[in-house]
Amino acid sequence: MKNDGAVLLIVMERELAKHHGFDQGLLFKHSKTKGVSPEVLGIGPVPAVTSLLN
Repeated sequence: MKNDGAVLLIVMERELAKHHGFDQGLLFKHSKTKGVSPEVLGIGPVPAVTSLLN
């Protein structure tokens, strides 16, 4: 089985989704932005997720 990882994500307010007949698939609760040095490529999500979990 091959998978190219393609996805379609539509983000909208709950009322607009209801108006267009969409079910709520998930609820976006929190977000966090953190910066890391470019020398440590790939580690960016670690401080952001750690901060959210604390």
